[in-house]
Amino acid sequence: MTATVEPLRRRFLTDPGEPLVGGTDPLQSALRYGQAQGYWGIPDSHLIQPPVAGCPLPVYPAQGFTRRRWEGLNPAAMWHPLLWLPPRLQGRYMITGEHGEVMEDDDLYAVRVLAEMTVAGLYDEHTGWLDVLALVGLDVDDAADVARVSAWLAGGPDDLLDGIDLSEFLLEAEVAYGNQDWAINYALTGLAAIRAICWADASSCLLADCDSIVDCDSDRSAYLSASTVAQLGRLYFRALPPDTEPEMSWWSAVHGRVERAGEDKQALILGPVGEMANRLSEIRDTYWPILRQIAEAQPPVQPTFGPS
Repeated sequence: MTATVEPLRRRFLTDPGEPLVGGTDPLQSALRYGQAQGYWGIPDSHLIQPPVAGCPLPVYPAQGFTRRRWEGLNPAAMWHPLLWLPPRLQGRYMITGEHGEVMEDDDLYAVRVLAEMTVAGLYDEHTGWLDVLALVGLDVDDAADVARVSAWLAGGPDDLLDGIDLSEFLLEAEVAYGNQDWAINYALTGLAAIRAICWADASSCLLADCDSIVDCDSDRSAYLSASTVAQLGRLYFRALPPDTEPEMSWWSAVHGRVERAGEDKQALILGPVGEMANRLSEIRDTYWPILRQIAEAQPPVQPTFGPS
Protein backbone atom coordinates (compact mmCIF):
# COMPACT_ATOMS: atom_id res chain seq x y z
CA MET A 1 0.00 0.00 0.00
CA THR A 2 1.38 3.40 -0.97
CA ALA A 3 0.13 6.55 0.75
CA THR A 4 -1.25 9.00 -1.77
CA VAL A 5 -2.25 11.90 0.48
CA GLU A 6 -0.90 13.74 3.51
CA PRO A 7 -1.27 11.44 6.55
CA LEU A 8 -4.22 12.29 8.79
CA ARG A 9 -4.25 11.49 12.49
CA ARG A 10 -7.16 11.13 14.87
CA ARG A 11 -7.36 11.04 18.62
CA PHE A 12 -9.18 8.01 20.00
CA LEU A 13 -9.59 7.31 23.73
CA THR A 14 -6.06 8.22 24.89
CA ASP A 15 -5.09 11.68 26.14
CA PRO A 16 -2.40 13.85 24.51
CA GLY A 17 1.03 12.71 25.68
CA GLU A 18 -0.24 9.30 26.84
CA PRO A 19 1.65 6.14 25.82
CA LEU A 20 -0.22 3.00 24.86
CA VAL A 21 1.62 0.84 27.40
CA GLY A 22 1.69 1.46 31.14
CA GLY A 23 -0.53 2.30 34.07
CA THR A 24 -4.06 3.57 33.51
CA ASP A 25 -6.79 4.40 36.02
CA PRO A 26 -8.87 1.18 36.17
CA LEU A 27 -12.18 3.05 36.06
CA GLN A 28 -10.97 5.06 33.06
CA SER A 29 -9.97 1.80 31.36
CA ALA A 30 -13.43 0.37 31.93
CA LEU A 31 -15.00 3.47 30.41
CA ARG A 32 -12.66 3.27 27.41
CA TYR A 33 -13.62 -0.35 26.88
CA GLY A 34 -17.27 0.62 26.69
CA GLN A 35 -16.53 3.53 24.36
CA ALA A 36 -14.46 1.36 22.02
CA GLN A 37 -17.05 -1.42 22.00
CA GLY A 38 -19.82 1.04 21.24
CA TYR A 39 -17.90 2.79 18.46
CA TRP A 40 -16.27 -0.20 16.81
CA GLY A 41 -19.29 -2.47 17.19
CA ILE A 42 -17.05 -5.45 17.97
CA PRO A 43 -18.69 -8.07 20.24
CA ASP A 44 -17.44 -8.29 23.83
CA SER A 45 -16.16 -11.80 23.08
CA HIS A 46 -13.70 -10.30 20.59
CA LEU A 47 -12.42 -7.36 22.62
CA ILE A 48 -9.85 -7.20 25.43
CA GLN A 49 -8.34 -4.49 27.60
CA PRO A 50 -5.49 -5.89 29.68
CA PRO A 51 -4.30 -3.74 32.61
CA VAL A 52 -1.03 -2.97 30.79
CA ALA A 53 -2.86 -1.44 27.82
CA GLY A 54 -4.04 2.14 27.48
CA CYS A 55 -6.78 1.11 25.07
CA PRO A 56 -8.80 -1.98 24.15
CA LEU A 57 -7.59 -4.36 21.44
CA PRO A 58 -9.74 -6.42 19.08
CA VAL A 59 -9.32 -10.20 19.18
CA TYR A 60 -8.81 -11.66 15.73
CA PRO A 61 -10.26 -15.17 15.16
CA ALA A 62 -7.56 -17.84 15.49
CA GLN A 63 -8.77 -19.57 12.34
CA GLY A 64 -9.26 -16.35 10.39
CA PHE A 65 -12.44 -14.56 9.41
CA THR A 66 -15.31 -16.23 7.59
CA ARG A 67 -16.18 -12.70 6.47
CA ARG A 68 -14.01 -9.61 6.05
CA ARG A 69 -14.19 -8.52 9.70
CA TRP A 70 -16.29 -8.97 12.83
CA GLU A 71 -20.05 -9.05 12.39
CA GLY A 72 -21.60 -5.74 13.41
CA LEU A 73 -18.42 -3.73 12.82
CA ASN A 74 -19.03 -0.02 12.27
CA PRO A 75 -17.68 0.79 8.77
CA ALA A 76 -16.91 4.37 9.83
CA ALA A 77 -14.48 2.95 12.40
CA MET A 78 -12.34 1.27 9.75
CA TRP A 79 -9.91 4.17 9.76
CA HIS A 80 -8.36 2.72 12.93
CA PRO A 81 -5.05 0.80 12.52
CA LEU A 82 -5.99 -1.85 15.11
CA LEU A 83 -8.69 -3.01 12.69
CA TRP A 84 -6.05 -3.61 9.97
CA LEU A 85 -3.41 -5.57 11.87
CA PRO A 86 -1.03 -7.58 9.66
CA PRO A 87 -1.29 -11.37 10.14
CA ARG A 88 1.68 -11.72 12.52
CA LEU A 89 0.10 -9.16 14.88
CA GLN A 90 -3.33 -10.76 14.72
CA GLY A 91 -2.35 -14.03 16.37
CA ARG A 92 -0.68 -15.07 19.60
CA TYR A 93 2.91 -16.31 19.75
CA MET A 94 3.90 -19.54 21.45
CA ILE A 95 6.51 -18.75 24.11
CA THR A 96 9.06 -21.31 25.29
CA GLY A 97 9.64 -21.14 29.03
CA GLU A 98 10.70 -23.33 31.93
CA HIS A 99 7.42 -25.25 31.74
CA GLY A 100 7.48 -25.76 27.98
CA GLU A 101 5.56 -23.86 25.34
CA VAL A 102 2.71 -21.59 26.37
CA MET A 103 0.64 -19.13 24.40
CA GLU A 104 1.10 -15.40 24.93
CA ASP A 105 -1.30 -14.16 27.58
CA ASP A 106 -3.29 -10.95 27.13
CA ASP A 107 -0.62 -8.79 28.79
CA LEU A 108 2.26 -10.03 26.62
CA TYR A 109 0.17 -9.83 23.47
CA ALA A 110 -0.98 -6.29 24.21
CA VAL A 111 2.53 -5.02 24.98
CA ARG A 112 3.89 -6.59 21.79
CA VAL A 113 1.16 -5.21 19.52
CA LEU A 114 1.04 -1.74 21.07
CA ALA A 115 4.83 -1.46 20.96
CA GLU A 116 4.66 -2.26 17.24
CA MET A 117 1.94 0.35 16.74
CA THR A 118 4.05 2.99 18.45
CA VAL A 119 7.40 2.31 16.84
CA ALA A 120 5.80 2.04 13.39
CA GLY A 121 4.25 5.49 13.78
CA LEU A 122 0.73 4.12 13.58
CA TYR A 123 0.20 5.71 16.99
CA ASP A 124 1.82 8.90 18.24
CA GLU A 125 1.41 10.07 21.83
CA HIS A 126 0.90 13.68 20.82
CA THR A 127 -1.13 13.44 17.61
CA GLY A 128 -3.00 10.16 17.95
CA TRP A 129 -3.69 7.31 15.55
CA LEU A 130 -2.96 7.25 11.84
CA ASP A 131 -6.12 7.29 9.72
CA VAL A 132 -5.61 4.25 7.48
CA LEU A 133 -8.46 5.02 5.11
CA ALA A 134 -7.22 8.57 4.56
CA LEU A 135 -3.98 7.06 3.24
CA VAL A 136 -5.91 5.75 0.25
CA GLY A 137 -8.05 8.86 -0.18
CA LEU A 138 -11.17 7.76 1.71
CA ASP A 139 -12.92 9.99 4.25
CA VAL A 140 -15.00 8.47 7.06
CA ASP A 141 -16.89 11.76 7.30
CA ASP A 142 -18.10 11.24 3.72
CA ALA A 143 -21.25 9.10 3.56
CA ALA A 144 -20.35 7.74 0.13
CA ASP A 145 -16.95 6.55 1.33
CA VAL A 146 -18.47 4.93 4.41
CA ALA A 147 -21.00 3.16 2.17
CA ARG A 148 -18.11 1.91 0.04
CA VAL A 149 -16.37 0.46 3.10
CA SER A 150 -19.65 -1.08 4.26
CA ALA A 151 -20.12 -2.79 0.90
CA TRP A 152 -16.58 -4.17 1.08
CA LEU A 153 -17.13 -5.46 4.63
CA ALA A 154 -20.24 -7.22 3.36
CA GLY A 155 -18.11 -9.07 0.80
CA GLY A 156 -18.21 -6.77 -2.21
CA PRO A 157 -15.15 -6.43 -4.46
CA ASP A 158 -12.91 -3.40 -3.98
CA ASP A 159 -9.31 -3.43 -5.17
CA LEU A 160 -8.44 -0.27 -3.23
CA LEU A 161 -9.51 -1.70 0.13
CA ASP A 162 -8.10 -5.12 -0.72
CA GLY A 163 -4.73 -3.45 -1.19
CA ILE A 164 -4.47 -1.95 2.30
CA ASP A 165 -1.58 -3.61 4.14
CA LEU A 166 0.12 -2.11 7.17
CA SER A 167 3.06 -4.54 7.03
CA GLU A 168 5.26 -1.95 5.34
CA PHE A 169 4.93 0.31 8.38
CA LEU A 170 6.54 -2.39 10.53
CA LEU A 171 9.58 -2.92 8.31
CA GLU A 172 11.74 -0.05 9.61
CA ALA A 173 11.91 -1.48 13.12
CA GLU A 174 12.49 -4.98 11.76
CA VAL A 175 15.47 -3.72 9.76
CA ALA A 176 16.85 -1.69 12.66
CA TYR A 177 16.65 -4.62 15.08
CA GLY A 178 17.67 -7.22 12.52
CA ASN A 179 14.57 -9.36 13.12
CA GLN A 180 10.80 -9.08 13.30
CA ASP A 181 10.61 -10.41 16.85
CA TRP A 182 12.01 -7.32 18.56
CA ALA A 183 8.61 -6.49 20.07
CA ILE A 184 8.09 -9.86 21.76
CA ASN A 185 11.64 -9.64 23.13
CA TYR A 186 10.80 -6.19 24.51
CA ALA A 187 7.54 -7.50 25.98
CA LEU A 188 9.20 -10.49 27.64
CA THR A 189 12.00 -8.44 29.21
CA GLY A 190 9.86 -5.43 30.13
CA LEU A 191 6.61 -7.00 31.29
CA ALA A 192 7.55 -7.31 34.97
CA ALA A 193 8.39 -3.61 35.18
CA ILE A 194 5.29 -2.62 33.19
CA ARG A 195 3.09 -4.67 35.52
CA ALA A 196 4.70 -3.04 38.55
CA ILE A 197 3.85 0.38 37.11
CA CYS A 198 0.26 -0.73 36.53
CA TRP A 199 -0.14 -2.22 40.00
CA ALA A 200 1.25 0.90 41.66
CA ASP A 201 -1.04 3.21 39.69
CA ALA A 202 -4.12 0.99 39.92
CA SER A 203 -3.83 0.39 43.66
CA SER A 204 -3.57 4.13 44.29
CA CYS A 205 -6.59 4.89 42.10
CA LEU A 206 -8.76 2.13 43.56
CA LEU A 207 -7.77 3.09 47.10
CA ALA A 208 -9.04 6.61 46.40
CA ASP A 209 -12.27 5.05 45.08
CA CYS A 210 -12.63 3.10 48.33
CA ASP A 211 -12.11 6.26 50.37
CA SER A 212 -14.79 8.06 48.35
CA ILE A 213 -17.41 5.45 49.25
CA VAL A 214 -17.69 7.09 52.68
CA ASP A 215 -19.08 10.16 50.91
CA CYS A 216 -21.62 8.30 48.76
CA ASP A 217 -25.05 9.88 49.17
CA SER A 218 -27.00 6.62 49.17
CA ASP A 219 -26.68 2.96 50.07
CA ARG A 220 -27.23 2.13 46.42
CA SER A 221 -24.34 4.25 45.15
CA ALA A 222 -22.07 2.87 47.89
CA TYR A 223 -22.89 -0.68 46.83
CA LEU A 224 -22.31 0.03 43.13
CA SER A 225 -18.98 1.71 43.87
CA ALA A 226 -17.81 -1.13 46.12
CA SER A 227 -18.82 -3.75 43.57
CA THR A 228 -16.95 -1.89 40.84
CA VAL A 229 -13.76 -1.68 42.93
CA ALA A 230 -13.93 -5.42 43.68
CA GLN A 231 -14.42 -6.37 40.04
CA LEU A 232 -11.66 -4.04 38.82
CA GLY A 233 -9.32 -5.34 41.52
CA ARG A 234 -9.90 -8.87 40.31
CA LEU A 235 -9.05 -7.81 36.75
CA TYR A 236 -6.07 -5.59 37.51
CA PHE A 237 -4.28 -7.72 40.07
CA ARG A 238 -4.89 -11.17 38.61
CA ALA A 239 -1.16 -11.58 37.80
CA LEU A 240 0.02 -10.27 41.18
CA PRO A 241 2.31 -12.79 42.93
CA PRO A 242 0.18 -14.41 45.67
CA ASP A 243 1.05 -14.21 49.35
CA THR A 244 -1.13 -17.05 50.61
CA GLU A 245 -3.76 -17.46 47.87
CA PRO A 246 -4.12 -16.44 44.23
CA GLU A 247 -4.99 -12.77 44.00
CA MET A 248 -8.00 -13.42 41.76
CA SER A 249 -9.43 -15.73 44.43
CA TRP A 250 -9.05 -13.05 47.09
CA TRP A 251 -10.84 -10.44 44.99
CA SER A 252 -13.56 -12.91 43.98
CA ALA A 253 -14.15 -13.69 47.65
CA VAL A 254 -14.31 -10.04 48.68
CA HIS A 255 -16.68 -9.33 45.79
CA GLY A 256 -18.92 -12.04 47.22
CA ARG A 257 -18.86 -10.24 50.57
CA VAL A 258 -19.82 -7.00 48.82
CA GLU A 259 -22.80 -8.79 47.28
CA ARG A 260 -23.86 -10.18 50.65
CA ALA A 261 -23.62 -6.77 52.30
CA GLY A 262 -25.74 -5.39 49.48
CA GLU A 263 -27.15 -1.89 49.64
CA ASP A 264 -26.07 -1.25 53.22
CA LYS A 265 -23.42 1.47 53.25
CA GLN A 266 -22.40 0.96 56.87
CA ALA A 267 -22.01 -2.81 56.44
CA LEU A 268 -19.97 -2.26 53.29
CA ILE A 269 -17.61 0.24 54.93
CA LEU A 270 -17.10 -1.84 58.08
CA GLY A 271 -16.65 -5.02 56.04
CA PRO A 272 -15.48 -5.54 52.45
CA VAL A 273 -14.65 -1.91 51.64
CA GLY A 274 -12.30 -1.80 54.62
CA GLU A 275 -10.76 -5.11 53.56
CA MET A 276 -10.21 -3.83 50.03
CA ALA A 277 -8.69 -0.59 51.30
CA ASN A 278 -6.23 -2.53 53.46
CA ARG A 279 -5.26 -4.82 50.59
CA LEU A 280 -4.86 -1.91 48.18
CA SER A 281 -2.67 -0.10 50.70
CA GLU A 282 -0.43 -3.17 50.89
CA ILE A 283 -0.13 -3.35 47.11
CA ARG A 284 0.54 0.38 46.83
CA ASP A 285 3.18 0.29 49.55
CA THR A 286 4.87 -2.66 47.84
CA TYR A 287 4.93 -1.32 44.29
CA TRP A 288 5.28 2.46 44.62
CA PRO A 289 8.93 2.10 45.73
CA ILE A 290 9.52 -0.20 42.75
CA LEU A 291 7.90 2.38 40.47
CA ARG A 292 10.28 5.02 41.82
CA GLN A 293 13.23 2.72 41.17
CA ILE A 294 12.01 2.20 37.61
CA ALA A 295 11.62 5.94 37.10
CA GLU A 296 15.20 6.49 38.25
CA ALA A 297 16.63 3.64 36.15
CA GLN A 298 18.93 4.38 33.23
CA PRO A 299 17.76 3.84 30.58
CA PRO A 300 14.13 4.33 31.70
CA VAL A 301 11.95 1.23 31.65
CA GLN A 302 8.84 3.22 30.71
CA PRO A 303 9.91 2.80 27.15
CA THR A 304 10.84 5.06 24.37
CA PHE A 305 10.06 2.41 21.78
CA GLY A 306 12.42 1.65 18.99
CA PRO A 307 16.06 0.78 18.63
CA SER A 308 18.74 2.82 20.33
